[in-house]
Amino acid sequence: MTRDGVESIAQKPKDISHLRNIQAKQGQIRHTPKIQEIIGDYVIMEKATGELIWEIGKDFPHLKTSLMEFVDDLKSIGLVHADLRPWNIFYDEHLIKYHIIDWSHSFFREGPKPSGFNPDHLLYCNHANDAEQDIDALDVKSNLELINGTTGLKKAWHYGSGTFRWQPDWCSK
Repeated sequence: MTRDGVESIAQKPKDISHLRNIQAKQGQIRHTPKIQEIIGDYVIMEKATGELIWEIGKDFPHLKTSLMEFVDDLKSIGLVHADLRPWNIFYDEHLIKYHIIDWSHSFFREGPKPSGFNPDHLLYCNHANDAEQDIDALDVKSNLELINGTTGLKKAWHYGSGTFRWQPDWCSK
């Protein structure tokens, strides 16, 4: 679907109220598809372009800088993504642009957690169950180590080799 000349998608997430809070602050967050409208239980947002870095598996121009800009933007508004993994980061070589997707584990440091929030996710993904820890910066570090081949998938996020139906050769350590 196209809205206002932008390729868009419609989704039915678990927690609309949480996305309304993100939508209100999205002008302050770089590298993320914009939420265009929330109608009832559905969110209409800009479609991420490019390929998942999970599928490409190489170092990308300005990846660290772009991810740290994203993390700094989130910190400035008190938001934690909490799931920055190679399968949640798109890179568009033609536009030289990154898109971060999947806000299902995100939360604001202050206030109630979204209905889908699962503190066990943070423990499973190699984070202490502490919202004050710099979770997103640690995820950036793990992504870069995984892509550069200095760590493996199991060490980066405690995933075993049989966790995914498919995984690229470059992350088989």
